[in-house]
Amino acid sequence: MRAAATIALFVLPVVWIGAVGYLVWGRQPTLALEKVSFVEILNAAVNLAVLAISALALYIALQSYRDTTRTSFEQQRTLDDSRKALESVVAVAKKQQELLASNLEQTQGLFNLQSEQYRRELEREGKKPVLKSRWGP
Repeated sequence: MRAAATIALFVLPVVWIGAVGYLVWGRQPTLALEKVSFVEILNAAVNLAVLAISALALYIALQSYRDTTRTSFEQQRTLDDSRKALESVVAVAKKQQELLASNLEQTQGLFNLQSEQYRRELEREGKKPVLKSRWGP
Protein backbone atom coordinates (compact mmCIF):
# COMPACT_ATOMS: atom_id res chain seq x y z
CA MET A 1 0.00 0.00 0.00
CA ARG A 2 2.82 2.36 0.87
CA ALA A 3 4.64 1.74 -2.41
CA ALA A 4 1.46 2.24 -4.42
CA ALA A 5 0.77 5.55 -2.70
CA THR A 6 4.34 6.73 -3.31
CA ILE A 7 4.17 5.76 -6.99
CA ALA A 8 0.80 7.47 -7.32
CA LEU A 9 2.27 10.62 -5.77
CA PHE A 10 4.85 10.84 -8.58
CA VAL A 11 2.96 9.33 -11.53
CA LEU A 12 -0.38 11.12 -11.21
CA PRO A 13 1.01 14.66 -11.46
CA VAL A 14 2.94 13.71 -14.60
CA VAL A 15 -0.22 12.24 -16.13
CA TRP A 16 -2.23 15.33 -15.17
CA ILE A 17 0.36 17.68 -16.59
CA GLY A 18 0.42 15.64 -19.80
CA ALA A 19 -3.37 15.69 -20.06
CA VAL A 20 -3.54 19.44 -19.46
CA GLY A 21 -0.71 19.98 -21.94
CA TYR A 22 -2.52 17.95 -24.56
CA LEU A 23 -5.75 19.85 -23.98
CA VAL A 24 -4.03 23.22 -24.19
CA TRP A 25 -1.32 22.65 -26.81
CA GLY A 26 -2.40 19.41 -28.48
CA ARG A 27 -5.15 20.97 -30.54
CA GLN A 28 -3.00 23.69 -32.01
CA PRO A 29 0.52 23.26 -33.29
CA THR A 30 1.59 26.60 -31.80
CA LEU A 31 0.23 28.62 -28.97
CA ALA A 32 -0.87 32.00 -30.19
CA LEU A 33 -2.43 34.09 -27.46
CA GLU A 34 -4.46 36.15 -29.88
CA LYS A 35 -6.21 32.96 -31.16
CA VAL A 36 -6.94 31.62 -27.65
CA SER A 37 -10.13 32.91 -26.13
CA PHE A 38 -10.48 34.11 -22.58
CA VAL A 39 -12.66 31.10 -21.73
CA GLU A 40 -9.95 28.67 -22.83
CA ILE A 41 -7.34 30.48 -20.73
CA LEU A 42 -9.69 30.52 -17.78
CA ASN A 43 -10.44 26.81 -18.32
CA ALA A 44 -6.71 25.99 -18.40
CA ALA A 45 -6.12 28.03 -15.22
CA VAL A 46 -8.97 26.27 -13.42
CA ASN A 47 -7.64 22.89 -14.59
CA LEU A 48 -4.18 23.74 -13.27
CA ALA A 49 -5.67 24.89 -9.97
CA VAL A 50 -7.65 21.65 -9.68
CA LEU A 51 -4.47 19.74 -10.55
CA ALA A 52 -2.55 21.52 -7.79
CA ILE A 53 -5.33 20.92 -5.27
CA SER A 54 -5.49 17.25 -6.24
CA ALA A 55 -1.74 16.83 -5.84
CA LEU A 56 -1.90 18.60 -2.47
CA ALA A 57 -4.79 16.38 -1.35
CA LEU A 58 -2.85 13.28 -2.38
CA TYR A 59 0.22 14.49 -0.49
CA ILE A 60 -1.86 15.20 2.63
CA ALA A 61 -3.53 11.77 2.39
CA LEU A 62 -0.14 10.07 2.09
CA GLN A 63 1.24 11.95 5.09
CA SER A 64 -1.86 11.09 7.08
CA TYR A 65 -1.42 7.43 6.18
CA ARG A 66 2.24 7.51 7.25
CA ASP A 67 1.36 9.19 10.55
CA THR A 68 -1.41 6.71 11.20
CA THR A 69 0.90 3.81 10.47
CA ARG A 70 3.57 5.20 12.77
CA THR A 71 1.15 5.87 15.62
CA SER A 72 -0.44 2.44 15.26
CA PHE A 73 2.99 0.82 15.65
CA GLU A 74 3.65 2.98 18.71
CA GLN A 75 0.27 2.05 20.19
CA GLN A 76 0.94 -1.64 19.56
CA ARG A 77 4.33 -1.37 21.28
CA THR A 78 2.72 0.43 24.23
CA LEU A 79 0.01 -2.23 24.48
CA ASP A 80 2.61 -4.99 24.38
CA ASP A 81 4.58 -3.31 27.16
CA SER A 82 1.39 -2.90 29.22
CA ARG A 83 0.51 -6.55 28.70
CA LYS A 84 3.98 -7.63 29.88
CA ALA A 85 3.69 -5.39 32.95
CA LEU A 86 0.27 -6.82 33.79
CA GLU A 87 1.56 -10.37 33.38
CA SER A 88 4.37 -9.65 35.83
CA VAL A 89 1.88 -8.13 38.30
CA VAL A 90 -0.32 -11.23 38.00
CA ALA A 91 2.70 -13.47 38.62
CA VAL A 92 3.62 -11.48 41.74
CA ALA A 93 0.00 -11.59 42.96
CA LYS A 94 -0.08 -15.38 42.54
CA LYS A 95 3.14 -15.74 44.53
CA GLN A 96 1.72 -13.51 47.26
CA GLN A 97 -1.46 -15.58 47.33
CA GLU A 98 0.60 -18.76 47.73
CA LEU A 99 2.59 -17.16 50.57
CA LEU A 100 -0.60 -16.01 52.29
CA ALA A 101 -2.09 -19.50 52.01
CA SER A 102 1.12 -20.97 53.46
CA ASN A 103 1.09 -18.44 56.31
CA LEU A 104 -2.54 -19.25 57.00
CA GLU A 105 -1.74 -22.97 57.24
CA GLN A 106 1.19 -22.29 59.57
CA THR A 107 -0.88 -19.96 61.74
CA GLN A 108 -3.72 -22.49 61.88
CA GLY A 109 -1.21 -25.17 62.91
CA LEU A 110 0.26 -22.95 65.63
CA PHE A 111 -3.22 -22.11 66.91
CA ASN A 112 -4.17 -25.78 67.05
CA LEU A 113 -0.90 -26.59 68.86
CA GLN A 114 -1.43 -23.84 71.43
CA SER A 115 -5.05 -24.89 71.94
CA GLU A 116 -3.95 -28.47 72.51
CA GLN A 117 -1.19 -27.39 74.93
CA TYR A 118 -3.63 -25.21 76.84
CA ARG A 119 -6.13 -28.08 77.10
CA ARG A 120 -3.41 -30.47 78.34
CA GLU A 121 -2.18 -27.96 80.91
CA LEU A 122 -5.71 -27.58 82.24
CA GLU A 123 -6.13 -31.36 82.43
CA ARG A 124 -2.79 -31.75 84.19
CA GLU A 125 -3.74 -29.21 86.83
CA GLY A 126 -7.22 -30.72 87.11
CA LYS A 127 -8.94 -27.47 86.66
CA LYS A 128 -11.72 -26.42 84.45
CA PRO A 129 -11.45 -23.22 82.51
CA VAL A 130 -13.11 -20.23 84.12
CA LEU A 131 -14.70 -17.83 81.71
CA LYS A 132 -15.32 -14.34 82.95
CA SER A 133 -17.70 -11.97 81.28
CA ARG A 134 -18.27 -8.31 81.74
CA TRP A 135 -22.03 -8.72 81.66
CA GLY A 136 -22.52 -11.73 83.86
CA PRO A 137 -21.64 -12.88 87.40
